[in-house]
Amino acid sequence: MSTNTSRLALLKPAGSEDVNVGTQINDNFDKIDLNMNFRVCTSSTRPSVVYAGMSIYETDTGNCYVSNGNAPASSSWTSQLVTSAGTITITGTNLLNLSGSASGTDKLAAFVSGDSVDRFRLRADGMLQWGSGGATRDTNLYRSAANTLKTDDIFSALTETTTTGLTAATNFSTSTFNARKTCGVCTIQVVVTRSGTTVTSDSTGNIADTLAATLPSGWRPAQLCNGTVDKGGTADGSATVDTDGTITLKSLSPTATIASGNNVTVTATYVL
Repeated sequence: MSTNTSRLALLKPAGSEDVNVGTQINDNFDKIDLNMNFRVCTSSTRPSVVYAGMSIYETDTGNCYVSNGNAPASSSWTSQLVTSAGTITITGTNLLNLSGSASGTDKLAAFVSGDSVDRFRLRADGMLQWGSGGATRDTNLYRSAANTLKTDDIFSALTETTTTGLTAATNFSTSTFNARKTCGVCTIQVVVTRSGTTVTSDSTGNIADTLAATLPSGWRPAQLCNGTVDKGGTADGSATVDTDGTITLKSLSPTATIASGNNVTVTATYVL
């Protein structure tokens, strides 16, 4: 009785039967020809019958895969081969392991078409390097010690700014508000105009704590911090900026006043 091979299901005649040229020779040749090297298909026409080690090339994606032979066939393409045209996808807990014999071993490089030097390089120790593509890479980022990330070059990060969202306290109105933050550090300049009764400091510069304004959410310090107060260049003092955003005037030059119509400028720099 005829049997089939385990991978391509080629029909093998029994020793005592006649050979059927169509099914046992020609069909077998067609199967061998179809499955030589990579099986050519598309991402939607992958083989439904697979074996461990079957390799396919998808003409629509440029990706190559190897089957582990498990059922269902649609889930058996667990290993992807690197190609110049395709895209590598690593799912779940799978890992792309780039090991090197030394920490300075280069493991990954990236070019833009026409570059004479790779613009990006990854070393085995995790150092990242970047360049223009026309000269040796000139910037880097790496671990220099435990819990320490370092660059040997200038680091520039996004700076956010705002001029809105400040809430003036009772007896004050907002004149101007400017705030900038980057890398977790914020600098503010708040100018408010007094509209209430006169605030007067004693001979040592003390004044009653006076709420001047409240900063918008996202621009408030991580802990209570101090700021400086300036009254148009005629008096100065101190203020606090609290975690809830409240700005409180705390002191002023001895016997100085903040009268109705006077502008008060508060500046501070702090960690968000």
